[in-house]
Amino acid sequence: MTPANDAPAAAPPPVEPEVLTVPELAGLLRMNTKVIYDLVAQGRVPGATKVGRAWRVHRPTVVAWLAGQAAPQPPKKGGRR
Repeated sequence: MTPANDAPAAAPPPVEPEVLTVPELAGLLRMNTKVIYDLVAQGRVPGATKVGRAWRVHRPTVVAWLAGQAAPQPPKKGGRR
C-alpha cells in the first residue's frame, strides 16, 4: 500500500480560450479560413465581432450555435466600411 502523495498528480484539463480568432475558429470547425472570413463578414456566425480590423468570435456562443441552441445573427444593413 502506497500513500496517496506518491501518485503522480493529474494534469488539469487545458483551458479553452473564450475568444477565438478566425484561424482558430476555422481550425475548430475544420473549414477553410477564407470561408470563415466570408461567413463572419456576412453576419452568419453568431458571436463574431470586428475589433479594429480583426474579427473575434465568442467561443461559447459558437458552440451553442453548433448545438442548435442559438440562431445566427441577421445580416447588418449597410455597405462595407
